[in-house]
Amino acid sequence: TKEGQVQVIGNLKNISMASSKLLLAAKSLSVDSAAPNAKNLLAAAARAVTDSINQLITLCTQQAPGQKECDNALRELETVKGMLDNPSDPISDLSYFDCIESVMENSKVLGEAMTGISHKAKTGDLPAFGDSVGIASKALCGLTEAAAQAGYLVGISDPNSQAGHQGLVDPIQFARANQAIQMACQNLVDPASSPSQVLSAATIVAKHTSALCNACRIASSKTANPVAKRHFVQSAKEVANSTANLVKTIKALDGDFSEENRDKCRSATSPLIEAVENLTAFASNPEFVSIPAQIGAE
Repeated sequence: TKEGQVQVIGNLKNISMASSKLLLAAKSLSVDSAAPNAKNLLAAAARAVTDSINQLITLCTQQAPGQKECDNALRELETVKGMLDNPSDPISDLSYFDCIESVMENSKVLGEAMTGISHKAKTGDLPAFGDSVGIASKALCGLTEAAAQAGYLVGISDPNSQAGHQGLVDPIQFARANQAIQMACQNLVDPASSPSQVLSAATIVAKHTSALCNACRIASSKTANPVAKRHFVQSAKEVANSTANLVKTIKALDGDFSEENRDKCRSATSPLIEAVENLTAFASNPEFVSIPAQIGAE
């Protein structure tokens, strides 16, 4: 059906976007394997690819009731099973008490889902059985992530661990913004993108470029290095100006989805992507980044 085709195309686009994000994360890790949280960014990107593939498989396959949900759950759990082996890096921004709360909440949801799995299997309510499997998988993934983050926080609080040092900028924030902006720009110029998707992409671009400019402003005010101060100010100007130019073409495209307007929009994305990439590279300078805490050998 036409609706089915649209859904398949949408899922394929999601897989393409998630795969691009995975490649960007892999590229960042290959450039600097010691970058704080780089491995977790890569793991998160890999989970996003898994989720996208699961959605496509769910849409396209005709399996026995409950089978696809079980297969999806196994793939999701596969992506997080190694987190507890050696939690030496932060998994998220959660505090220790946030982790405890997350563990308790996910444990409750997991218990209810496991009860649902057992009950629905006995009664033969297979659609509800599949729903319970999906809920259990999400809860177990959340439980694992929270436990790994809590383990990391306990480790760095040990007296034998070496405290970290807050840097001038957060390179992870810049890397995430870079990824999000690139993915949004891809959506903007995709001929298959609907008006609502174009609007959503424009919102993402505006959100992340604003955050980058604000981070540059803060960094320039904190640093005593005059060269770095000027560079952050100039980078913020380049990002802001290229964003403003892109917004003009998006407004024109929103008024008329012609090929000419889409080409103008495509041309306007290049300077923005270049400005953001240059800024991200500059922000990755070891002089500016945080020094992560080192967990003691014990």
